[in-house]
Parts: sequence; structure tokens; C-alpha cells
Amino acid sequence: ADQGAHPGCISAPLLAGAGAALTMVGHNERRADQGETDADVKAKAEAAKRNGLQAILCVGETLEQRDAGRAEAVVTTQLAGSMPDGAAADWLAIAYEPVWAIGTGRTPTEADVAAMHGAIRAKLVELLGGETAAAMRVLYGGSVNGANAASLLGCADVDGALVGGASLTGEKFVPIIEVAAERKLKVVNVRKGSRHMLSDSTVIEMRGEDVGRVNRFGNFWPFTPGTEIIFDGR
Repeated sequence: ADQGAHPGCISAPLLAGAGAALTMVGHNERRADQGETDADVKAKAEAAKRNGLQAILCVGETLEQRDAGRAEAVVTTQLAGSMPDGAAADWLAIAYEPVWAIGTGRTPTEADVAAMHGAIRAKLVELLGGETAAAMRVLYGGSVNGANAASLLGCADVDGALVGGASLTGEKFVPIIEVAAERKLKVVNVRKGSRHMLSDSTVIEMRGEDVGRVNRFGNFWPFTPGTEIIFDGR
């Protein structure tokens, strides 16, 4: 709610009025401890947008759900149910946070992270279309530190990190920032019919029109189905 007496709650207008620019919704502790549903998370994200705030929408599975083979189903169901109306990459990002890895020092394997982020990206395509899905940032959060940041940020479809405990001190946070800066993506222009090596590139423009997204591994996500780009080393 934007107005009304709601003790213990902080409204989006209050955050915006205090100077906040971004808020996080759907964190696992809110879902588990406060019983927030996907519908609650969706409403909070929409309230953020309504009041000029950007939002990070969190999704993630418990260890029991992963061990039962339900991790991707749980996460994509959360994503679909929590997705706000009018979702767009200029104000919304997705954060995958495996609940069992948060603050425990345990992290999924690179293959696990890549598989889950791929499933999230595919669900975004289904929900929002190829162009919005390709542009939307999907972050990884769960015991990210200076030692594992390079491998995690190097996984397919990982566009950044949601950092918790390691952000509390400069000694732990700066190495993560340095890794992220080294892997910063860039925009390139492509002439129709030409061949280009586009690793470390994010958006392809052809004749002034964005046609797709390339991640650091050279995987191409076309905004229009059927669009193809040929890559080589020249």
C-alpha cells in the first residue's frame, strides 16, 4: 500500500522520499519468515515501479527442494508468480539466490549456476518475450566472495552478483568489484553481412536497430526469432 497505517512496514513512497533509488523484493527470508507469497512480491515490485524505484526480484530454492530434484521448477514458478506487470529491463533485475548457499560458505557448482540461470532466462523469454528477456539482468547471490567471484561471474547468463556478507567490509568487497569491472560488457556495432568476434559484448546493433544479445561465451540471444549472426576471429 502506498498510504495508510501499517506499523512495522516501510512503503515505497517513504523509501523514495528518503532518497532510495532501488529496493529488493522477494528475498528468501521475507518469503520464509514473513510468509510473503508470490502475489505479495509481485505487488511490492509494482509499488516500487509506481514510485520511481528500481527493483531486484529474488528467487531461489531450499536444499530440500534441490535434493528432491525440484530446484528449477520451484524457481521458475516463483519467477512467473512474482513477475510484475510492465516488467522491463530498465527498472527490474532478477536475482537467483539458492537459499542453502546464503551465508553458509557453500556455493553451487558452476554447472548448477549456469543451468539455473539458463532456466531463468528461458522463462523470461516465455513471460516477457525475447527482447526484454535478453536485456534483463540476472544476478547470482549466495556466498559470493573474492575467491569465487571470477568463476561465478564467468558462468553463462550471469550478468552480475547480489553480494551480502562480503559487502560489509572493503577488504572483502573490493576484490569482487574488481572482478566485475574486468568482465564489464560493451556495446558493439555490426554491419549487415560482416563477420565479427563478439565475445565480451552484450547488445548487437545492425543498421541502428538492436537485434540480439551476446554473452561473454558468444551465445547469441536474438530479439527476433530466426535472427542469425556469424562469428569468427576477424
